[in-house]
Amino acid sequence: MRGKKSVLVAYGLPLVWEPLCWLAGRRPRRGRGPIRRLLVIALDNPGDVLLMTPCLTALRERFPSAAITMLVGEWARDLAAAHPAVSAVIVYNAPWFSAEVAPRPPRPDPPRRAFLRCLWRLWRGRFDAAIELRGEAAHLVLAYLSGVPRRVGYALSSLTWMEPDSAARLLTHRVPFAWHRWRAWHRVDYCLEAVAALDARPRDPSLVITIPLSAEQTILQFLASHGVDAHTMLVAVQPGAGRVRKRWPVSAFAEVLNAVVERWGGRVVVVGSAAEAALADDLAARLTRPPIVAVGRTTWLETAALIRRCRLVLCNDSAITHLASAVKTPAVVVSRAPANFYAPYRTEGMAVTRELPCLNVGSYDGCACPFPEYRCLQAVTPAEVLAAAERLLGRAAGAPAAVA
Repeated sequence: MRGKKSVLVAYGLPLVWEPLCWLAGRRPRRGRGPIRRLLVIALDNPGDVLLMTPCLTALRERFPSAAITMLVGEWARDLAAAHPAVSAVIVYNAPWFSAEVAPRPPRPDPPRRAFLRCLWRLWRGRFDAAIELRGEAAHLVLAYLSGVPRRVGYALSSLTWMEPDSAARLLTHRVPFAWHRWRAWHRVDYCLEAVAALDARPRDPSLVITIPLSAEQTILQFLASHGVDAHTMLVAVQPGAGRVRKRWPVSAFAEVLNAVVERWGGRVVVVGSAAEAALADDLAARLTRPPIVAVGRTTWLETAALIRRCRLVLCNDSAITHLASAVKTPAVVVSRAPANFYAPYRTEGMAVTRELPCLNVGSYDGCACPFPEYRCLQAVTPAEVLAAAERLLGRAAGAPAAVA
């Protein structure tokens, strides 16, 4: 059944849709002119959107006068708008995106109406090119129906009714995924490989986030209300993660933090979304010194300002990892294997994991792991994480914890 539906979409959709595009003055198979309007489809987690920022830098350097529009979910709007290369942001809360990743804003419109509204906005945008960095077949369908003449990206497909080869027919420039290299790649490398199809390569592939002065001032006031001054060493921790099985035990985090505070002093700041309030309360109850709890009280940009003020970040594999990389704060990340794919990028940081024989069982990003929990993550001990934390703190010893 999957093969029949896949072939029907791959061959039937162009047969019906392309004549309609031609009648409307669009040329879905012709994309030889200059790129003046560029669409970046980033319907992904906030952390993945951050990992796409080097691609935005590359696209701006390659197309300095183009208007770059990002298509993102509501949960990543602020992060997308914070990149200086982005001209506009279109928000669409895709119903096919994993509901396991929390929190998600309510969808006031029925999915079909929301899809048509998004499609209409993209159609009116008259984009010259679209690039999709996830390999999601549903995103390729959306780009195709929008009448974009040049469509660049991977075709990995996560739709149950569409095979990758069929999804690839909706692209004009398919980027081959190097399966033999994925264990040595970072997610950023994976994204940069796609934009290279447009001859876009950044001079500096660092993660980028622009923190407004208002967010800085909000964090300064927040910390001052908790008795924190410019000389107080702060250690940020996020006990949560988007998916439940990506979470290292709260008791293990508490053991590491108590040891860090006992030796190095300072204060612990707990960050995360409002959905992680129960985890924050559990962690606070286990710490020997009451922490500063910022869970659910800061926006993404305010959280970035707070992390920039910290000496160290302890977290699971989450968006906080990449916020720390963007603001150049060292981070220790407890991650599933292979840890390199979502490790701290181009900054001091360490991903701690345990490679087990089951590593090659799942898909390239580990989401297809057949076990109810990531054994490679649960096998990590507090002693290993503490050793990594003390190594990073030792490197920063003597460096001022300056308020940004």
